[in-house]
Amino acid sequence: MALFAETHLGENSILLISVHSHAGSKKELFKSDAEIICSKIRKRNATNVLLGGDTGAPLTTSLVSDCGFHPLEKTNKRTGKKYQPTWRVDCPNGEAPRAKFGRGDWLLARGAFSLKADDTELSVIYPYIMNGNKYECVSDHAMISMETNFLL
Repeated sequence: MALFAETHLGENSILLISVHSHAGSKKELFKSDAEIICSKIRKRNATNVLLGGDTGAPLTTSLVSDCGFHPLEKTNKRTGKKYQPTWRVDCPNGEAPRAKFGRGDWLLARGAFSLKADDTELSVIYPYIMNGNKYECVSDHAMISMETNFLL
């Protein structure tokens, strides 16, 4: 599943894409899903693209290698050699979240975005609320955020 929207900043446009891979999807079909997304981007002649959603390899790696997105480490938060988990978040007794089945959520960018370490802030925000003196989880996914400069 993919939703496409376009926004404009002056003379420039940014194609925004939200994706979600079905949990029962066959991994061998993700490559063709990436090809479909790339063809839609090409059809729109989109240079500047932001894509995010609940998905994983090989869809994300195919989008990077075949569709010109920046490397994943430029747009996703890492701790050491691993990407920070965003799914499935467990919040028993306010313990730190952990992923049971892999990271889950990704941000990808291509085009006129400054993704230098000095210009870009990446974060993973774990969805806790306080209920009395106890933490509760409000989602099974953490939120991911990227703040960067758009190069006009």
